[in-house]
Amino acid sequence: MVRPFSALLALGLVAVTLSGCLTGDTPTDSVPALAQVTAHEYRYAGDDVVVDGVPYGWMVRFTNNGTDDVGLHVEMFGTSDRTYGPVTANGWQKATVPLDGLSGPLETTGPVDLTQVHHIAGVLHSNTSVLYLFQSAAGDIREDLGYRVYVTDAPADTPAIGQGPLPFIAGDFRVLEGWQSVRGVQLDKSGPKAVPHDKVKTLTVGVWTNGTSFYTNIADLNADATFPAGYDREQFGGDPLPIYVYDQDRREQPVGNRDRCWFTTISGYNALLKSQAELGTNARFLTPEEGYTVAGAEDHFLYGEALVFLNTVVAHEGQAEQAEEAPDPTAPCFQPRNAERKLPPLPPASLPDTEP
Repeated sequence: MVRPFSALLALGLVAVTLSGCLTGDTPTDSVPALAQVTAHEYRYAGDDVVVDGVPYGWMVRFTNNGTDDVGLHVEMFGTSDRTYGPVTANGWQKATVPLDGLSGPLETTGPVDLTQVHHIAGVLHSNTSVLYLFQSAAGDIREDLGYRVYVTDAPADTPAIGQGPLPFIAGDFRVLEGWQSVRGVQLDKSGPKAVPHDKVKTLTVGVWTNGTSFYTNIADLNADATFPAGYDREQFGGDPLPIYVYDQDRREQPVGNRDRCWFTTISGYNALLKSQAELGTNARFLTPEEGYTVAGAEDHFLYGEALVFLNTVVAHEGQAEQAEEAPDPTAPCFQPRNAERKLPPLPPASLPDTEP
């Protein structure tokens, strides 16, 4: 969802006064064109549970709707062990913030002194979007977990996001707008971790590196008019995905388990599952080779693409049955290939009807 300005805590602004600059409305004379950054948060029911002992992650898409480049300064707060940064086709540009590099409390009145804060900063070009991933490792997480943003004049000598390493910057920039978003999480939850040979059910959204989605089975997202859907919403299917978690190879799934509607997935998605526990949410960048860029999938529409998945494990069904009996040809998910002991083919291009 796009964060409306009324739902965000406005920061004190330097040199300009803005109003309504995050609503997505047509700019007026009182709203400089520079201050046209919106944030889309991929929010849905059940994405706020922090499970003790496993990472918690989410993602936000920032879009510069204006005609001028701006500086985007982003900071994550609410946990002492955090990793965040933008996604590019070459990977997730992670930056772990040292404790002594944190800013103080959010300023809500008066000028914002950016010389005293340390953010990841980069230039966000006009009419472009950038996807940020946020992750807290197992450990100290507060209920006010979230992020804050400063939109400034484009910092001199700072690379554009995605075109070089993003430095920590403290400096005297003209702040055009700023806000913070508190995620609001449920703490102290516990649930079984997904380990190899487990069966789980998941809600997921897959996106390209610019944040546009190619697939989701999350009804809340599909129904959100601001959700950047790059697929036919009418083909949406909202059932949780039943997944068999493997260790190293999809062929580990017992032959007799393959007629019972549990599916194996691409390697990067399987690795994401192994970082999660029941009810937990996390995000992961996938290299092309961890996705659909494998031999035999050259015609797949995601071949050659780096991808990002945001995922919630909604149910943990325990270990798969290890019996090696032949699949039941009358079972609802029986296919002739299930009787083979070789790697099953990748799903076809109609992703909404198949597993990741």
